[in-house]
Amino acid sequence: MPVPPVEQRQPLHDRLARSWRHLDFFEYEAHLHAEVPRVACTDCGKVTQIPVPWAREGSHFTLLFEALTLMLAPTMSVLAAGRVLRVRSPRLWRVIEHHVAGARQGESCRGSCRRRR
Repeated sequence: MPVPPVEQRQPLHDRLARSWRHLDFFEYEAHLHAEVPRVACTDCGKVTQIPVPWAREGSHFTLLFEALTLMLAPTMSVLAAGRVLRVRSPRLWRVIEHHVAGARQGESCRGSCRRRR
């Protein structure tokens, strides 16, 4: 049975402390900390975290940090971008791969692809 959308009022289950890496403030790393509410479905009992507007679901970076990552990626190696952002490159690769997969999912080659004979 699917869980109803968050827009439908559900009772508050608890709050979960979360943090996200944000853009640096001069030479200092900035992290956003918040207690994110979780709601319990009254039908099935599944507990779901409310989405936050500053980060995509499952990410440990803010959307602005991810945008900067995507701006740096075409101009330098991911290793160099990791040094600039002070983040290990595998974490940046996950951000890049997520957004590239989303972009590829939305593209269509109808009319521009040739059939192989």
